Amino acid sequence: MKSTAPILVLDTPRTFSHLFGKFFDAHPDLDYYYRPYFQVALNTSQELADGIKTNFPTDCAHGDGSLAKASQMTKDLKGTPAQATEDLLRRWSIAEQQVRVAMDGLKNNGLNGLLKGKQFFVQDHVWCIMAQEVMLSAFKDDRNADLKPWSSNPTHIPDSLLEVAQVVVLIRHPAKIVSSGAPVARDAIGLQPGDRDIFNMFTLRWARLMFDYLRSTGKKPIVVSGEDVVGNPGALLDALSEALNLARGGLRVSWPLVSPEERPTGPMGPWLKRVSDSTGVERKIGQVSIRSSCAVHVDTLTQYQDESPNLDIDAEVRKWVKEFGQCDADVLKAMVDADMPHYLYLERQKMRLSHAGRV
Repeated sequence: MKSTAPILVLDTPRTFSHLFGKFFDAHPDLDYYYRPYFQVALNTSQELADGIKTNFPTDCAHGDGSLAKASQMTKDLKGTPAQATEDLLRRWSIAEQQVRVAMDGLKNNGLNGLLKGKQFFVQDHVWCIMAQEVMLSAFKDDRNADLKPWSSNPTHIPDSLLEVAQVVVLIRHPAKIVSSGAPVARDAIGLQPGDRDIFNMFTLRWARLMFDYLRSTGKKPIVVSGEDVVGNPGALLDALSEALNLARGGLRVSWPLVSPEERPTGPMGPWLKRVSDSTGVERKIGQVSIRSSCAVHVDTLTQYQDESPNLDIDAEVRKWVKEFGQCDADVLKAMVDADMPHYLYLERQKMRLSHAGRV
């Protein structure tokens, strides 16, 4: 029998999170709810940024960008965390009601009744769901210090959902997050390496804080490495379908090209461009391809295998110097150095894959 427990995916930007979501978003057994807190987080980011204590070098000469400006650029949803939580609870309530009807159908009509109910699936950036007081508290002390354990729910996610959810945490090497994210953040919404929102958005400290909190409540969150999303998708989906009790046939590694009308515009366009251009992920001997409408992006598996604790960070720094200049490269390097303990801690907990899997 399939599971009815909701699934909560917590990711950090540039961890292949959009690609990961594509694996699940068309599953016939899932009610997929994408980024319920994202716009709210943009709306309230300026207040958070103003309260963040930064002790990284930030004297590089450039303007002050912010996620609040991105919120104004989107001219989209407004609201508060409480309103977003209300919407989330309403959506979950509908899904739960459908499951109850399905379970009644199972009793009365056999398996056909169960297929009518859908399992609630929520995905959001972990920084978007965190309570501001928690984030500000974590930034009060030296950024390189270990995070203090949090004894109560540190998020806007309601306890009633968090207590029953199966949680997946998506991670990636901090240097690769920065290499992928910093140029897009600059080009899309004007964020520069010294802007405080950059620290808040790309850090893995929230993923670690959530992992530790969930473990303290007796839950066993599943940690997924972004390198496995692109480097070994078949084995990853085999393992996740078993761990989450999902029908494997509903998980996909290919999908139709996004139509021009459906493509995100404005500041979100650059963040989603590659996945919007893609039609799937292929794994062949020695290489991984992200299929595209205009070309096939081919990367060697070695590249993703190198996204490990032994990654050559100095090589990434040289890219940042070329992209941003020495001053901003120093800021990004300080960010990565501060985040490495959180990454190494979570990397030791990640789901281990023992085979290539089927795609």
